[in-house]
Amino acid sequence: MKRRTTLVSGGVALGLVLVSAGAVGIAVRDRSDTGSELAPIVVGQSVAAPGRVPGESVEAIIERLKARVESAPNDYVSWATLGFHYVEQARINADPALYSDADEALARSLAINDTDNFTAYTGLAAVAAARHDFATAERHALAGLSINAASASLYGILSDAQIQLGKYDEGFESVQRMVDLSPDTASLSRVSYTHELTGDVEEAEAVMRRVLDDAPTNNDRAFALFHLGELALGEGEPDRALGFFLDALELVPDNIAALSGKAHALGVTGQVLTSIDTYDLLVEKAPLPDFLIEFGNFLAAHGKPDEAEALYERARAQIALDTANGVQTDAGIVFFEADHGDPLEALRVAKQGVDERPFFEMYEALAWALYVNGRFDEALDAVSGAQQLGVRDAELYVRSAVIRDAVGDHDGALDDLRIARDIDRYVSLPAATDLLAELDSVP
Repeated sequence: MKRRTTLVSGGVALGLVLVSAGAVGIAVRDRSDTGSELAPIVVGQSVAAPGRVPGESVEAIIERLKARVESAPNDYVSWATLGFHYVEQARINADPALYSDADEALARSLAINDTDNFTAYTGLAAVAAARHDFATAERHALAGLSINAASASLYGILSDAQIQLGKYDEGFESVQRMVDLSPDTASLSRVSYTHELTGDVEEAEAVMRRVLDDAPTNNDRAFALFHLGELALGEGEPDRALGFFLDALELVPDNIAALSGKAHALGVTGQVLTSIDTYDLLVEKAPLPDFLIEFGNFLAAHGKPDEAEALYERARAQIALDTANGVQTDAGIVFFEADHGDPLEALRVAKQGVDERPFFEMYEALAWALYVNGRFDEALDAVSGAQQLGVRDAELYVRSAVIRDAVGDHDGALDDLRIARDIDRYVSLPAATDLLAELDSVP
């Protein structure tokens, strides 16, 4: 699951292509053990949803909109839509400098109309979410919904922000509103994600298969195939996952998400050289910090520390560029800093992250930062907080095992490793090497 959460937000937020949907009830798992019971998310009949022309690239949309605002400079809707699509282009091109272009376009839109311009608030919320500033994204989404309460796009961004802010019940309710308004690729994908977050992977896959079956374009089918592959990877089925990723790439050869999944799945299945070739292509096309770090970790695990360090340096440069353009640090960067940088800085950033974005992954990142700084009891409290949502995340349980062993709970550590291996038999972590070897030696 770790890989999917670094990719899901940008891809789902802008996917507004209509799919057919029948009247089907989709229920989120009861969380009564934590004192919260979530109502079922129910998918009803389809309604029309706005979106790009099928098959039109983001670059083509932007050029069309730029031509429009040049000929009609007071068209505030086109200015706002242009800003919205700059966010998508920034994600695709790994170019956070485009967020400034989005800011400028959205400011132009609001300067023309600041009374009922919900489209501009959609763009502002999208920019904030892309920068991982989810409190601001929530505020802008709510402002837009106060103008237009029937905007599925705004409910989508709102749900993303609320979930990242640890407001799970509210986030799931926003997903329900989005589904009610537009049961399409974007909303149904979020339904799948709610199931994944609460540990019902079987239902998450069932919903994503529905997205695949109803997807009207190759891009939408590739999107669904990628997420099916990520679900399979999280459940320790790399061969099945690889099939999904290859199918996605057959439909859309330049799909970066599917290429990243292919690289990872090849590595897990032992096809090391082919995996390295695929990672090389991936980071050439999309030098995102997450991809660079993942590739570096893979090379380090296969005896290539110098090449790994070169990738880490590239990641640090990209992180610095992101930071300069207002992107806030996420959990993956905390893990990287804790393992390959300054543990004290990792702890500082993790504490700030939990204060601003108390998502389960941020609690896990805080737990790991506390652990590498030798604060084991506090780390145990933090990792327990990360597990409360019920997510089936093998790496989370491996980290928990390492922390439990550090506080002297060796039996508890082995129990956590058994859970991790039950979820994904391929899971590993350098800090858990000895524990995993001990578990493997037990008859």
